[in-house]
Amino acid sequence: MAKKTRKKAAVPETLQETGEFSYSTAGDMPAEIKDMVYKEWLPRVVAGLLKGVRALPPKHRNNVLREMSNACAPMAVQVCGIKPEMTRSEYIKHMTNLPAPLGPRSITWIKDLVEVSYIPPKDKRGRPVCQCPMVMLGMIEPFPELCICGAHTGAAFIEAYTQKPRTKVESIGSIHSGLPYCQYKVWLKP
Repeated sequence: MAKKTRKKAAVPETLQETGEFSYSTAGDMPAEIKDMVYKEWLPRVVAGLLKGVRALPPKHRNNVLREMSNACAPMAVQVCGIKPEMTRSEYIKHMTNLPAPLGPRSITWIKDLVEVSYIPPKDKRGRPVCQCPMVMLGMIEPFPELCICGAHTGAAFIEAYTQKPRTKVESIGSIHSGLPYCQYKVWLKP
């Protein structure tokens, strides 16, 4: 995959003119500085952080990615419209019929084991589209280990519906490891 090059962020004119900062809190920060922070600094910081995370030993890397999922999952559950009062068949129908890029999914449920395959939409060039919002927004480049975060977010979907905690989550493979879809397994507490 070709590496994206980021152009340098332009220093807002207000700083070019005065050469000094005139605020002490984010609330006092000029809108153009906030805009630069959200559009340039944060994506670069996250990309640098994930580059470092990727280099960690697998156990530590996976712990960090699981924690990242814990931050992402509540919003993803809300966006997907998952409700605990759904029946199992309603939940499966809901999740399998979600429009791209949230779905569709294929779900196999055997006792406390749930196997999920996310079938990604294709971009204009026919390549599968990653479901990670940071990848979709171009903030970070995808990598196979990132899918551990996605598997844990998918487990949070199942936990939100069942109100049962997961005991284990396993990323089987993804579009970033050569599969045509993203697949993971979730074991729930009996």
